[in-house]
Amino acid sequence: INNNRRSFNLIGDPNLKIALPQYVLVADSINHLDPDLQVDTVRALSKMHVVGHVEDLSGNVMTNFNGIVSPTIYDKIKLSQTLQNEPSAPLVQFEEQNNALYKGKATVKNGYFSFEFIVPKDINYSFGKGKISLYAENGSFDAAGFDTSFIVGGIDTNAPVDNQGPEVQLFLNDENFVNGGITSSSPLLIVKASDEFGINTVGNGVGHDLTLILDGNTASPIVLNDYYVADLDSYQSGEIQYNLRDLSAGQHTAEVKIWDANNNSSLARIE
Repeated sequence: INNNRRSFNLIGDPNLKIALPQYVLVADSINHLDPDLQVDTVRALSKMHVVGHVEDLSGNVMTNFNGIVSPTIYDKIKLSQTLQNEPSAPLVQFEEQNNALYKGKATVKNGYFSFEFIVPKDINYSFGKGKISLYAENGSFDAAGFDTSFIVGGIDTNAPVDNQGPEVQLFLNDENFVNGGITSSSPLLIVKASDEFGINTVGNGVGHDLTLILDGNTASPIVLNDYYVADLDSYQSGEIQYNLRDLSAGQHTAEVKIWDANNNSSLARIE
């Protein structure tokens, strides 16, 4: 018992029913191929196109489902290891799949949806199974699903050349904020970014994270990759919302660096 006392945690009431989605999301095609019949390879700088539908537990398409689907596309599983925060703790390796190639939103109409995006240059170029994670809701019901029937790896050598960084705008609390204005001690930072080829949120490339620097403290950057979400039905623009906390009275600066899918960067600053 003593050796395993930290192995288990129970959070919440075990008698409560888990809020699982009522319906299922299915990917019908990946790059115009049926994933059940043919596995496609998705390469860096290529366009990935996904079509899918919502169905009930009996496999019937929910043609009356109209709402929003939120897809997240992940790079391959990678091997990570524990931090050994305690001197006596063992070094344990484990697998995780958390490098997002794309996070967005798309319209579900009469039970069907589609979305597309440019795969960032910063993927792991080795070949392995990626993952599509899907969640949808229409205000009354929700649905979820996933698919791992595609390969991620390599690079599209015929991709167009792009040397232009993304457009970036910063606001605090809302888009009416004027640079140098007054806020509370815990304002909401709003970052609007757009680029013809999309924004890079993978986090694989050294120095290519979406970052926030407060008051010039470059030693402690805040990584914003997980906060970026593409706009509805568009991979070319999106938004970050991040709550700043416990700012002292006085003047402050925030600098945000954004990278596009081709590893071009832009820097925006606000006071």
